[in-house]
Amino acid sequence: MTESAYSSSHTDVLDAWEEMQERHQTFIDRCETLRNNAPPGTSGALIESRSSLDDNRRIVGFGIDSESDEDAIPRGWRINKDRHVVPDKRLKAGKDAAKEIAAVSFVMPVFPGMPLHRSHGLKWAKPGLKIVDGFVWAAWSIDTDEDIDLEVWDRRNLSEYYAALESVEGTS
Repeated sequence: MTESAYSSSHTDVLDAWEEMQERHQTFIDRCETLRNNAPPGTSGALIESRSSLDDNRRIVGFGIDSESDEDAIPRGWRINKDRHVVPDKRLKAGKDAAKEIAAVSFVMPVFPGMPLHRSHGLKWAKPGLKIVDGFVWAAWSIDTDEDIDLEVWDRRNLSEYYAALESVEGTS
């Protein structure tokens, strides 16, 4: 449930939004290339590691084809304990593969004046970010002004936040 909302049309915040969109599209494109060049014996499904605090994402391997056995996996790859196909870093081919998939990552940019996450009691919270009519909105599940630069972000009533969301939901 949303407890606090902020909006900003500050140029640096809008630039961070654009950077996030570009980084995400680059990540999607690189994932597609990686998927299209999946090693034999894999399903082509990518195995991703994702940080729950900052939404950073990286590819760590591939799903295994249900009909494959270890003999079908090419040199430089191995099946790990989770039955994923990952680079075998003991071999040069595996080290090369590890470098290739390590390049496929998404790092969330910093939004000026808005923390990517913060602790609140025994839990961590992060803002949900959306853009509506030239404003970047940040909604928190906690009620906070802590660590938020109110020179860059305006605290908004929850009714304004929900009205902004409804205005775009009706157009999609």
